[in-house]
Amino acid sequence: MFFSPTVITDWNETDVTITSPSNARVTLHKLRPWTIYGVVIYSVRIIDPILPTIGKFPESFIAPVDVLLGCGRLLRAEDFAKVRANHEFRTAEVYGMEGPEEVAHEHIIPANYLILLDAINLKNGDLVNMTGDIVDIHIDDRKYLTSDSRSDTNSTARGGGACEIFFLKKIEKVGRIH
Repeated sequence: MFFSPTVITDWNETDVTITSPSNARVTLHKLRPWTIYGVVIYSVRIIDPILPTIGKFPESFIAPVDVLLGCGRLLRAEDFAKVRANHEFRTAEVYGMEGPEEVAHEHIIPANYLILLDAINLKNGDLVNMTGDIVDIHIDDRKYLTSDSRSDTNSTARGGGACEIFFLKKIEKVGRIH
């Protein structure tokens, strides 16, 4: 089976429902527009876009890429050089920073295959503008909530819903930090 997220391209409604490769009923609930500028700390492909398999994370077929962006002071080369991050089980751990973390962990739902390829090919140090919509995902009776669905969206927010689930419509590389 060839993976293509184009089934949800140009969706204008608040909710869209699709069926996953494993026949799960998936509803995406659009919350608001989202634009973010930052430096890529990592871009991780969760599944193979050509021959996807549904493993530990059933939402992986719909959000196949995670991107960790640095913002604020991490846009300065000397601060960016100090940061280290670990990606495990769709969570991010950031090391080497004093004070609050200035990062955004984005679970990417690409609007089309070209956006998917651009997200997969992001490199550590790329400066990017990303535009799209923040969404929640409902898979059968499970909910995967984004930061907009929580009340503790400060720099100490952790756990389910501390990240953004991002329906990515546009990605623009605007430079690099060296």
